[in-house]
Amino acid sequence: MLTALLALGAAFGLCCLVWMIYGWLLLSGGRDCAVSVRLSAAGDGVKAEATLRALGWLTASGLLRGRIEVTDGGLTEEGRVRLLRAVRGKPHILLIRRPQGDSARR
Repeated sequence: MLTALLALGAAFGLCCLVWMIYGWLLLSGGRDCAVSVRLSAAGDGVKAEATLRALGWLTASGLLRGRIEVTDGGLTEEGRVRLLRAVRGKPHILLIRRPQGDSARR
């Protein structure tokens, strides 16, 4: 029983090591290349907020390097407040407001 647990732990550790080496090889060439992600938010901003959380996770894990731009594609006042709270304290996320009188493209 102990031998089986040790073999399972060793296999898991080896898989983790291979995964880390693969990630290092995959991402090491792109350290100087940043990506800009542009997200158009509309309505109450719930879907945009969820997408920002996912993109934030990618950024925190090092899989996404670059800037995230959120454009106002017809947000309600509630949606603007929601996204302002979501981007607060995150300098890599830029909220681009639609000029007054500009109609949202559909």
